[in-house]
Amino acid sequence: MATQFVPHCHHFTTRGAVTLTVEYRVSSKHNTGPIEAYTDARATLRFLAQNAQSIGLDLTKIVMVGGASGAHLVLSCATLLENNESNPIPRPAAVIGYSSIVDCTKKGIGLASFPSPKEAKHHSPLYQLPKKDLPPCLLFHAKEDRIASFERISKFTRQYNKKGNTCELIDYEGVGHTFYNYNTNRELYELSLRALDHFLVDQNILEPSPFDDF
Repeated sequence: MATQFVPHCHHFTTRGAVTLTVEYRVSSKHNTGPIEAYTDARATLRFLAQNAQSIGLDLTKIVMVGGASGAHLVLSCATLLENNESNPIPRPAAVIGYSSIVDCTKKGIGLASFPSPKEAKHHSPLYQLPKKDLPPCLLFHAKEDRIASFERISKFTRQYNKKGNTCELIDYEGVGHTFYNYNTNRELYELSLRALDHFLVDQNILEPSPFDDF
């Protein structure tokens, strides 16, 4: 749901950021697959580039955040580099994934949603690594996640860092796939939000928080 990250948006608006939520096409509403959703994510970046001045954006500080399939999209925007575009999109300055789907092959999840195994592998961020000069990445993941394997996300983290990139993984014990949502676990929502805020400060995307206890 496009409203899923509204609480995060409210927080980062108070921190001086311009925040937007994005609704991309999904199978239940539009009878589409992940390739169309990825197209929508890229279209969002293109929209921001075309309208940055009117909505007050700094294109050098775009941060993409997503959960589950949304995390798959933002990680794809960071790792799947399209080479033959006459109108290239801006690169995100950082990408954040909650309960991320990084492998869409038979070893992961979502293979049946792609036209072919080849397309599924091509659109799996795990198989687009290692590459140099990727944006800093922060991942939040439950060790007991039954949908998106923690083993695959751990491998992704190692591969992401292999060429000198920055990818941090924060793991959680005793919780499941939706642990980070505001209406699922308020404490873990607050903890992950605090970690995200600090991460963006460390990347010089946000100014330090004026609140000593944040």
